[in-house]
Amino acid sequence: MQIITNSSLRCVKVNGRLDATNSNELDLTLMDLAGIEQDIVVDMTECTYVSSAGIRIFLKTKKKLLLGQSELILAAMAPEVFRVFEIAGLDSIFRFEGTLDAALSLTEAGRLRKSGITEIAIGHHRLIYHPEGDDSINGKYINTRKDTSIGELGYALGFGSLSATKSSLSACPDFFISIKRGIAFLPPESEGDPDFRMISSAGIAIFPVCEALSFGSHPTGMLKLASPGLLTFSQVNEAVNGLIGNIFLPDSLTLRIVANFDKNSPSVSIFLANNEALASIINKTGLKMFGELLREDDGKKAYIGITIRLSGLELPQKETSPEEILSHNLTFENLMAVKPFSIGNFLENPVIWLINAGTFTVAGE
Repeated sequence: MQIITNSSLRCVKVNGRLDATNSNELDLTLMDLAGIEQDIVVDMTECTYVSSAGIRIFLKTKKKLLLGQSELILAAMAPEVFRVFEIAGLDSIFRFEGTLDAALSLTEAGRLRKSGITEIAIGHHRLIYHPEGDDSINGKYINTRKDTSIGELGYALGFGSLSATKSSLSACPDFFISIKRGIAFLPPESEGDPDFRMISSAGIAIFPVCEALSFGSHPTGMLKLASPGLLTFSQVNEAVNGLIGNIFLPDSLTLRIVANFDKNSPSVSIFLANNEALASIINKTGLKMFGELLREDDGKKAYIGITIRLSGLELPQKETSPEEILSHNLTFENLMAVKPFSIGNFLENPVIWLINAGTFTVAGE
């Protein structure tokens, strides 16, 4: 008998006869893998015979795995070998799969389940959601004029002004997004050009804010494709909606930060969906400017936010936080334009960070 082990896949291939003369080797291999509470696949494609000694090893391994709520999966077994398990009355005890691919798919699903990772199918795409913190945070809101630091806002959307000298509510016409180390402003049409400011010290960068929804400083999780591909914003929204009610509370509000690695038009977008959750929060908190923004285009505005177009966008070799991605790529040399968020055609290999807020309380409390 020959044993071939793929530790990364947690797969052991048994070639030839498995009997009392060689079962100890398989026992040591499986016990070593069973020390980690994850499923194990035994590829039986080339196994020609299994004795009672071999079956005892499988039973021992299965028992140990069950303690950690994991499974032993026997894959691609020849009919004559499976007959041995039937005669022993064990065909209903073990998990059998007809092909190796089917067995490996089961172990991947089990690994995702144990790690808290969620897999979402959108069309022919698979997206993986990686939790990075609590499922939901307590957001903050501002509904009266207040001089506020970018550090206090964290990731936020709101209305404010580039000028700290203006004092009236009417002097906060600019829609903005805050990204901890920078801030992008969109003034009303015909009242100025969009602007983006990088901040070296977020704690001391203060500007007047009239209204804001702040989502804190740390993402709830990250969503990305399981393999390279193209997505539409509608598909991203469908994936996020799949998380709402499953992981996130149904009436919670989710901020999206989307890095689009399109080689021809890379960008970073920060936005909210115009849905019942947003409307409910705006009504409860009295955010009049947000309400007016949502009523534009006869209330047909599907999203509110800002897109920052770049000349290039690089993802570090090691997956990291949106703050590090933005700090690395949002330089004045790399900045091309600041525009209102709108649904584009496709997103190339997007990385989507989500910050889910289940409740909002007034800033400063």
